[in-house]
Formats: sequence, C-alpha cells, structure tokens
Amino acid sequence: MRFAYLMFAVAVLAAIVPTASAFEMVISTDTVTVHTGEVKSIEVAVVSVSDDVVVFASPIEQPWITQPTHLIVNASQQATAKLIFSPFDKTEPGVYTFAFALQSVRTGERRERNLTIIVHSAQVAIEDMIVGGALEPGGWGQLDMFVKNYEDSEATVKLDISAGSFLSYADTITLAAGKFTVVRRGFTIPECQASGEYVVHADVQFQGKTVFSADKSFVIAEKFNPVITKNVTGNLLKTETTVTVKNIGNIEGVAEYSEPVFGTLFFSGDKPAQTGDGFKWLVSLAACQSKTIRYQIDYTIIPVTLVVIFALWYVFFRLRTVRIKKLILQRAKIEKGFEFTVGIDTKSWVKAKDVEIHDFVPSLFEVRDTPGIKPIKRRTEAGTELIWRFKDLRPYEERILDYKIIPLFSISGHVNLPRASVSFTHLGRRITKSSLHTVLGMKLQQQPEQAASAVERATEEIRGAVKKLLKILKRK
Repeated sequence: MRFAYLMFAVAVLAAIVPTASAFEMVISTDTVTVHTGEVKSIEVAVVSVSDDVVVFASPIEQPWITQPTHLIVNASQQATAKLIFSPFDKTEPGVYTFAFALQSVRTGERRERNLTIIVHSAQVAIEDMIVGGALEPGGWGQLDMFVKNYEDSEATVKLDISAGSFLSYADTITLAAGKFTVVRRGFTIPECQASGEYVVHADVQFQGKTVFSADKSFVIAEKFNPVITKNVTGNLLKTETTVTVKNIGNIEGVAEYSEPVFGTLFFSGDKPAQTGDGFKWLVSLAACQSKTIRYQIDYTIIPVTLVVIFALWYVFFRLRTVRIKKLILQRAKIEKGFEFTVGIDTKSWVKAKDVEIHDFVPSLFEVRDTPGIKPIKRRTEAGTELIWRFKDLRPYEERILDYKIIPLFSISGHVNLPRASVSFTHLGRRITKSSLHTVLGMKLQQQPEQAASAVERATEEIRGAVKKLLKILKRK
C-alpha cells in the first residue's frame, strides 16, 4: 500500500511539473533481509514525462543479484521492474551494499540509490549496527548491535566484536525463537588517535561455526583538543602556579589560557601575550604535545611597603624630631602661700621651622613672668594660654622656657597640670607633639620624664667618655 502511495505521488508530480526531470524512480524498500537459499525481490517503479527507455546502469557485484537490462517507459505511465536476490547456500552471511542506478537513454539523466542486503543463514543474524558518540581523540563511542534469532527454537550464540585497538569484546547470548536483542557496548578513543575511517567487525558463532559477519565503519574526526591542568602552591600573599596544557587531539593548534591577575607589579614568570583585564597566554601545540606555563603572584610587597612607609614616617615624624617636657623646677614659700616655677624643656634633633610652643594655666592659678623669654598671653574664663614662637630650631638645639604660678587656693593634694605642646614644620609636614602630664603637689616628685632626661644625660656622658677613650687609644 505504501509503495502505491509513493507511485501516485510521483505520477502527480510528473503531471504538474513536466519539465522538472526526465524521469522519477521509487524503490519499495532500501533494505532487504534474505536467508541463504532463499529468493526475495523488490519492485522498482519509473515514471517519465515522455516516452523513454531507462537502462539499469549498476554493475552486478554479486552473482546472486539479478536485474533486467532496460525498461521501456511510456509518457506519464508507470513502468515497473524487479530486482531479485537469491544468495547461494555457500554465500557468506553478512551485510552487503548494492549501488543501484538507472539512466535515461533519451536525456542521459541518472538516478542512484544504495540498497542494503542482509544475508544470513537459517540461524542468527545481525540486523543492524550503529556507532555513535563523541568520535574524536580522547572521546568515547557506543556500538548498538541488533541481533535476531531466525530459528524456530531457542539459540545460544557467541559474539566477537573488535574495532582497532580500542574495542575488543566477546560474549554469549541466548535468544528465544524469533526474538531479537540489542547488544550495547561503549568504548573509549585513545588520546591523540589519528583521524580517519575505522571499522567495527562483528562475528556471530552458532554451534562453533561462524554463521554471520558484519562490518560498520565510523570516522574519527580531525580535532585540536587542549586539556589544561592547574596546580597552585603557596599561601594567601604569595602563590606559585604551574599550568600544563596538553593537546590530546590529532592536529596542531593554539590553546588559550587566562588568569585574572591585577597589576604587573605582583607578577613574575612566563610572559603572557595579553595583560588587559586579565593575563592571557597563547600556546602553540602540535598533536599530542604538552607545554608548561609557570608564574608567581606575590602580594608580600604590599605589607612590606606599608611597614617601610610606617617606619619612615615614625623615624622622620615621630622619633627624634622635637621633644617637649613640662616639669616643676622649683617650689618656694612666699607671703601668699607657695610659688611654683614651671619649666618647658624643648630639644630638637632636626631642623624644625615655624616653631610654636603652647601651654595652658587653669584660672585657679596666677601667672607671673620670669626674667627669661616672655610668652604671648591669651586670657579666658578657663585660664591663661601661653604661646612662644621661634623661627626655627637647629639640630641638637635645646630651649628651656619657664614661668611662675601661684595657687589662688590652698593645695592639700596633687593637681595634674595641662600638657604643653610644640608644633613645627619638618620635611614639608606640620607636626605637633605633647608633653606628659605634670603633677603639682605640696611635695615635689620626680616625674617620669625627669627620670628619662636623667637617663639621656647619663647616656650622653657615657658616649662622650667612650669617644675620648678612643681618641687616646688612637694617639698611642
């Protein structure tokens, strides 16, 4: 019925489009399954837009295939012929391909079809074989083999399957009468496997005899297939990376590897081809070749730089620039009570410019000047601010400023006087330093800063003595 519908469609097409082609050919089936010693045939129908003679132009490759020499076709009328297949008893079971062709005598136009003839003995045969998967170097494949039992009784057969060096399989299966099964086997394709056509070969053995053989070809394509492995060692601040790029394909190519590295300052190692938003390496590889990229990312420079900056800042701006100390130099009994002499000791180890010394006396004290340098006084309700200004202080220059204060009320305990401060310009930067607290009481106590001053004086005296001793030894 299906063949009749196809012929009707061909006839309608030929009537509607008479100039489309000289003739059309339809075959009832593309696949024929036949036993040895059995005869089977298929029909070939031809329709032409005009009277014609069509010759069977395909050569006979097997003696058990029969076809007519020609077919006479009347215009717009169907002509049919038969192809006959009758394998001999000694014909080897297997899958055969027949390139069938018809050619018009009038126009020379040619029609071709490939026919598949499955020949098997009266036991078990392979109906079809399908090879699929990622058929490339380092890939995988899958073989689906459809096996059918043509016997009227149960049959146990052995299957032997091989495909080059990457598939070798043998198994025994049992099939019920008239039943079929699908044998599925997976296989891996080795890395760097050469491209080209490969063949899967299968044998069916029944009662110790090969009763059917089949071959199925497949193609391994050309492909460049880079595989990247990455190994990172180190810690949070410093890492060493080794990247191995291997081409497991069968043709040469260029592999690309990228890494988000921020800043070339922290990078060392194999030079990348691009250093934009991230670093990119381009690696040329032949088939089955591998190369290694090595580089380091070192962020330890950041904390080291911060430490150096802080150390420089501390040395130049905080350590041994200008020192200021505030202390009670003298306590004296006067008519109104007690009079205290406050001293501010300022020493510079650098050249300090625009020096200003500030001190503050709370309002519960009366301020009196001493014979030395007089400060600028600014009186407020809270007390009196004292300011001394100098154009500069040279290295190792020391100035001691003093003034007197008289408590307006009697003091029975201790009072912490406000800190004194010095501000100056050094290396283009304005720096301010403050003294420690000064304790005022009825009994003078040595302040921590006084003790530190004594230690400094003792140290300087020791250094001087050592220098003098070295000079004497040199003279001798």
